[in-house]
Amino acid sequence: MQERFKVALCVSSGGACKPGFVVSLATLTPYIAQVPVYPGVATQSFSLKVAESSSICDNRQLLVQAAIDDDCTHVCFIDDDMIFPRDAVHRLARWRQP
Repeated sequence: MQERFKVALCVSSGGACKPGFVVSLATLTPYIAQVPVYPGVATQSFSLKVAESSSICDNRQLLVQAAIDDDCTHVCFIDDDMIFPRDAVHRLARWRQP
């Protein structure tokens, strides 16, 4: 059993979010808060991190450091032009890859 799962939802933004992205994020966050990623996980949470600039590489570096500083166990990169299902984090995490 994994004791804790804390995912950093890392949003790299150029400054203009698409409506589909906003809806996707709005359905993803309560799903993470309510549905266990792994059966029997003791604690589960998420942390939303946003970096805004024209450099995706710089944004991602800042986001990873923020996730490390926040003691997250996992990182999920999301760009502000993406649309994704509410269980996207669950689908990825269940692969149980480092």
